[in-house]
Amino acid sequence: MKTFLRYKKTVVFLVLLAIFLYIRLYNINARIIFDWDQEQFSSQVMDILRNGKFTLLGPRVTDVRGFFLAPYFTYILIPFFAFTRLHPIALVLFVAFINILFFGLSYRLITKMFGWKTAMLFLTLWTFSAYHASYDVIPWWPIMLPLGALLTWWSLWCIYKKNTLKNWVILGLVLGFFIHMHFQFIFAYLFTAVFILIIKPKKWYFYSIASVLTILLLLIPLAAFDLRHNFLNSTLFINYFLKGSGDPKDLFVWQIVFTNAVQPFTYIRNGLLAWLFYGLIHIIAVYTIRKEEDKFKKSFFLATEILWITLPFVFAAYGRRPSEYYFLILFPFVYILLSYFLQTYIQKGFIIALLCLFVLINVPQIIPLFQSNRNGMQQKDRVIRNIGVLVKNTPYSVSFDGPPNTDTGFRYLLKLYRYPVSEDPTVPMIGVHIPIKPNDFAVGIYGITIPKEILKRQ
Repeated sequence: MKTFLRYKKTVVFLVLLAIFLYIRLYNINARIIFDWDQEQFSSQVMDILRNGKFTLLGPRVTDVRGFFLAPYFTYILIPFFAFTRLHPIALVLFVAFINILFFGLSYRLITKMFGWKTAMLFLTLWTFSAYHASYDVIPWWPIMLPLGALLTWWSLWCIYKKNTLKNWVILGLVLGFFIHMHFQFIFAYLFTAVFILIIKPKKWYFYSIASVLTILLLLIPLAAFDLRHNFLNSTLFINYFLKGSGDPKDLFVWQIVFTNAVQPFTYIRNGLLAWLFYGLIHIIAVYTIRKEEDKFKKSFFLATEILWITLPFVFAAYGRRPSEYYFLILFPFVYILLSYFLQTYIQKGFIIALLCLFVLINVPQIIPLFQSNRNGMQQKDRVIRNIGVLVKNTPYSVSFDGPPNTDTGFRYLLKLYRYPVSEDPTVPMIGVHIPIKPNDFAVGIYGITIPKEILKRQ
């Protein structure tokens, strides 16, 4: 018992880390997706490593009328794909790396800024949230946003503690880099601006220029693209904000998605409960701000409250149904506020009861996430490997038949294995189907049709 008490913090940390990793990484090879987005940036990495062709464009904001962000996410993936020789299992390694990095940095940095108890409460909420358990294992741009929020907090804390030009440049690097993961990171810009205006560090107006210049410096890939293409992306950017998408706007459609996003706290999908949760966060923020005496924490939570106030106005102005992951950037701010409020103002027994309730609400939603994905990377890789075994070196083309986007991921795998796929319309055509047809070779839910003329040659 004495040994446990002596190493209590270490034991609690390791137990929570083990649970966090189990929820995120159990059966991950069979769970992970390999759809349109994953195929897109995987192909970009393949072009870089095989052909030395670096891309200047990253993800596109919202739709075909949106503008492009810079391709830094693609560049991050290069060492992972180089390690796996371009096999998309690299995305599994990437997901594992980002999750471990986020957990470790959250523990270390939040402990420094807000204390050990707040860090552990924050990580407990994050670990058992079904919302995050789902999105933390999707290999795409938004997986980086929580890490970006964390590093933004740390940069601001460093400026508060030591107001140097170096720390302002680091802030610019963080903001300038993560905005290219997903445009919802603009909320972090709002938080940063409000926080700086509240604390007003010495020479902030001068040092902030360094941050802005650093952010602009990270636009170099997009500037290079614009110079080559008659400022196409700049035009898209301007038109997007001045002319909009051209579709009629619905000021309230975002509420449906927000209701789904906060279900880990409300248990059931109910619009009234979602609004009650929204109001509760305001009450907690105002109470914490009024009670807090530490200038950094008081300013931090005031900036968080203003950010939370803007949420409905921003999404109403957007006027379109957002995806559930559009709220990813906001949850770190909510969790840190809740965690600090609980450990500072709520009795220990009540905290434990609330955490147990939170776990009971979320675990039933987490368990289905452990199931293998019938359309995932592992299944698609098995399909393509079976084609290679069945057909070998005979030239052929491939068609895909099934629900929308049945073909996503397969074409990358065909290029990866350098199979003799031909665009010649005279070569035999192999079919990959959902559902399986009679006489198909079955691989999971996929059926593979091999023409008789190919089978005769084997």
